Amino acid sequence: ALNEIEKLNAKIKEQNTDLEITKKQLNDKTIELNNRINDQNIEIEKLKMQLGHNPKESEVRNRPLNDQTIELNNLNKKVKEQSVDLEITKQQLISKNYVLEKVLEDQVDLKRKIDIQSKEISDLNNKLNNQANEVSSESEQRI
Repeated sequence: ALNEIEKLNAKIKEQNTDLEITKKQLNDKTIELNNRINDQNIEIEKLKMQLGHNPKESEVRNRPLNDQTIELNNLNKKVKEQSVDLEITKQQLISKNYVLEKVLEDQVDLKRKIDIQSKEISDLNNKLNNQANEVSSESEQRI
C-alpha cells in the first residue's frame, strides 16, 4: 500500500510538472496571439488612415482584418479559459497529493505503532515462556 501511494505521489508530481509546462505554453500562445492582434490593429489603423476619405471602401478593405481580429480574440479567450481549467486541475491535483501525503503519514505512523505492539507482544510471549519454563522446572523438582 505504501508503494502504491508513493507511485501515486510520483505520478501526481509528474502531472503537476506537465500542467506547469502546458500552462506556460498557453501563456506563451496568449502573448503571441495578443501581439498578432496588436499588429493587425496597427494595420487596420494604417488602412483607415489611407482610406479615410471613403469610409465604405475602408470598411470593405478592413473586413478581413476585422474578422481575423475577432478570430484571434476568440482564440485568446479559449486559451484563457483553458488556462483557468488547467489551474483548477492543478489545484485539484495538489489537493489530492496533500491528502495522499497525509494518508501515507498516517500509514507510516500506524506501522510504527504496530511494530511497537508487536515488540510488546513478543516481550510478553517471552515472559510467558520463561514463567512456563520456571513452573515446569519447579514441577520436575517436586517430582
